[in-house]
Amino acid sequence: MLFVFIIFTILFFFFLLFFFFFFFFFFFFFFFPIVYTYCIYTVLILFAYPIKYFDKFFILNSCKIFFYTLFYLRTV
Repeated sequence: MLFVFIIFTILFFFFLLFFFFFFFFFFFFFFFPIVYTYCIYTVLILFAYPIKYFDKFFILNSCKIFFYTLFYLRTV
């Protein structure tokens, strides 16, 4: 019985280790670049226009550029 407990403990440890490294890999190589890219595009959208264009069409234009960028990143 102790032998089975030790085997299952070791397997559970490797199971946790595998998922920890999987989460680490997924976060830093897939999730973080996407968030970082959208932060950069948001800053560019907010500061690319002069103040004179800050009217009711500013939010519509920003959303349009955001969705164009989203579509572009999906096709690349």
